[in-house]
Amino acid sequence: MVPGFLPKLDVVDAVWLCNPWGGIQLILRKVSAAESLELHSYSTGANVSSKASALGKAFWWGDEEAGVDADNAANLNLPRSLNKVVALMGSRFADVREQAVVALHELLSSTKQHIAIAAVPGALHSLVELLADETLVSLAGDAHVHSKIVNDSHILARLIVNLKDRSGRVSEMSGWVLWCLANPGAEGASASSGAQGCLQNIVALLDAAGLSSHFGELLSVLCNNRCKPVASTPAFFESLFSLALSERVDLQIAAAESLQTLGREAESRKLIVQVPEWLQTLTGLVDKGRGSVAEKAANVLRDLAASDGAVRGAIAADAGALQVLVSCLVGESTPVQQPVAALLSALARNATTRQAVVGAYAGCLQGLTAALKDGSAAVQKAALEALWVVGTDDGAREELLNVPELVPALADMLDDKRPEAVVKAAVGALQSITGFPAIGECTADTPGCLQRLVQLLQCGSGRVRTCAAFVFSQLAADAGFQKVVAEEPGAIEQLVSLLGVGGPEGAHRPAARALHTLAWDLECRPLISAAPACLEQLFNLFKGPQDYVQSAAGEVLWFTAVGSASKDAFWERPGVVEELVDLLGENRTGIQRALSARILHNLTHDDKGQVDEAKTREIAAAPGCMERLFGLLKCSESSVAQWGLSALRALAAVPEIRTVVFGEPGFLQTLVGFLDLDALDESMLDVAPRVLHQLLSADAKNREAFLSTPGGLERLVLRGRIAGIPGALHKLVELLKPYWMREVALEALSVFAADNENGRAIAAVPECLTTLQTLASLPVAEIQEGEDPGLRELAAGVLSILGGAAEREGPPKQDAGGAEGAESGDGSEGSGTSEGSETSEENGVPNERDDPLIQRLMQQSLDRQHGIDGRGLLST
Repeated sequence: MVPGFLPKLDVVDAVWLCNPWGGIQLILRKVSAAESLELHSYSTGANVSSKASALGKAFWWGDEEAGVDADNAANLNLPRSLNKVVALMGSRFADVREQAVVALHELLSSTKQHIAIAAVPGALHSLVELLADETLVSLAGDAHVHSKIVNDSHILARLIVNLKDRSGRVSEMSGWVLWCLANPGAEGASASSGAQGCLQNIVALLDAAGLSSHFGELLSVLCNNRCKPVASTPAFFESLFSLALSERVDLQIAAAESLQTLGREAESRKLIVQVPEWLQTLTGLVDKGRGSVAEKAANVLRDLAASDGAVRGAIAADAGALQVLVSCLVGESTPVQQPVAALLSALARNATTRQAVVGAYAGCLQGLTAALKDGSAAVQKAALEALWVVGTDDGAREELLNVPELVPALADMLDDKRPEAVVKAAVGALQSITGFPAIGECTADTPGCLQRLVQLLQCGSGRVRTCAAFVFSQLAADAGFQKVVAEEPGAIEQLVSLLGVGGPEGAHRPAARALHTLAWDLECRPLISAAPACLEQLFNLFKGPQDYVQSAAGEVLWFTAVGSASKDAFWERPGVVEELVDLLGENRTGIQRALSARILHNLTHDDKGQVDEAKTREIAAAPGCMERLFGLLKCSESSVAQWGLSALRALAAVPEIRTVVFGEPGFLQTLVGFLDLDALDESMLDVAPRVLHQLLSADAKNREAFLSTPGGLERLVLRGRIAGIPGALHKLVELLKPYWMREVALEALSVFAADNENGRAIAAVPECLTTLQTLASLPVAEIQEGEDPGLRELAAGVLSILGGAAEREGPPKQDAGGAEGAESGDGSEGSGTSEGSETSEENGVPNERDDPLIQRLMQQSLDRQHGIDGRGLLST
């Protein structure tokens, strides 16, 4: 609603900034008596002129025209209302100030009256205070106004003060205005791209105003400006590099600081590497830069190399640049060492640049090693990581052998008082190169090195423990260092402790490898068994739930159970036999059952490898021992059955125990079953024929003397019983075909062929004689590595035995072994003898008791063996 007094006014001076256009129309209708109207509105336009054409004096401004004044044409350029708009910029109301700035900017845009606006007292200062950056930049585009602004110390000082504003917007706007004041016409990216020396212009501007000390602040704002494309052109970076080479330290520092800031951004890094001689400039600053310039330049190089393969390649290919960088690592610790070490570490992590660095400049590895002595923890970590990576590269690793001071330097880094990251990198680097004999020797000889590694096994983090265990496993792999490792105080105990440490770091695996290798050495075994609580821990781990740990601990126990000194430690352990027998049970894992049988096998022998009959009897007498060993033969896991058979083989070396073993119902049939090529894997094929050969072999040339030998009669009878098992001899002949079995098969066949009847049965097996003839004439070149060189002679010997048996007995009888369960016409089992034979049979086996000499000796044997567990071999 318009007040009633308005129609009576002669002159109306209205400020209309915030009200809608409808209110202005109402005034024009109501103020009918007015002769002069001065209307201040930011949104009026040409429509007003039609309503005010009758007025003697009218001024308005808006979207299209500045206004008219019929009485005074000069007011067209400098209306009295402009002063009031400037005054309104100082209003205490924020919305009024904002609208006044917008109105002034729109007027400037429509009239281009830069000088007129700038001439209004306080206009420029108000615009600066209100951060009207676009209006100020637009005004500065006029040369006269630009001169007025840059010569106004108050305006420049105020802009400089605004640079310190922490809100971001104020400092960015002030920085943008100063940039445009220094580079007139460079308001946009396209303009600034051609502005050579743009930053030098800013320096000149600030120098002239006595504000040069604030250049770094302004440059920092420009580099962090996200609103304007100031620092996104090649020209800007060329200017920045130029300043970095200035003689003025303040400009060098400011430029280096900005390069460091911009180097963190991907787009800026692309522009940096487009600057001519960028690498030479930056390395020059690293080399000779004053103050913090060298460190900042090194930071730029580090950031560039971390993300750009081309940059890494350029640095690695420049021997001069590498020499400068490496020289920074030598001597007292300086801030520049950390980024340089990180840069070289980045080069080392890339396969291509790694080779270039190591090969192009030999001093690189020496420089990295030197940095370990006096560098900070960060420098040491970066240098160690670089050395670690080089050590894992098969192509570059040998270069580390040319750094004799490397191992002592790494050993010094293993102190557990150092930061964990440093220790981790140091032990990792040492682990990567310990496989070299020269490095291993240096590691073992460096004072305190092994002891520090033992400490890391005990106190280090997961990864540190793993690397330390790997160092020991690599040392143990060299026979020259095994005893050194085993004699190091605490080494054995800590490696054993690590067997029980699982988890993703896997420290138990290298620990197991180290112990396994040490246990192979005869001199180390007593040291393992003598280590405090070592056997106790190994047994506890062996009986634990984890398969890998069971295997590792059990194999160490198996090896250690050989040799007098270490074996004595086993026998001193109360109940050790019963403990191992318990681990043979069906409720145990296959690993525990197999390894327990292997340990028992070893405990039956003395330190010379001979059977210790007293200990063997003690083992066989343990409750459940024989029963459980026989049970192992029924296990579907071949390793369990194999070692069950091996343990029985060792026990059967004692005559009375042999009687029990071969008297076990079904044992011989099981043994023959192991000879089948398709039944089990070759591990059983390796054991079963050897059992037959070792337990049944004897000199058969003098039969009477042989039969008089203790146990000889047993063997003779056993040969008959085994040969009578369907398919037994046929399977032995089949074993002549695989090259890895033919030697032991020949040995077993030679034993059976010594008996005339068995010899005739063997000769009757299809392809037997042909195969033997082939082996007897085998070329030397076809005898496999590891086979007996006398293989051909052995085959010829079997042929000779078989031929002699045929001559003595006439035509061959039916093959007992080849019959494989054939039945006679009346349904009785095949005896393996020819029809009409007068030889009696027992359980399908030819009965040699019909021989008077055998009958007499059998009685003597029965007298000797009477009472053995009630189940003598002959009491079937």
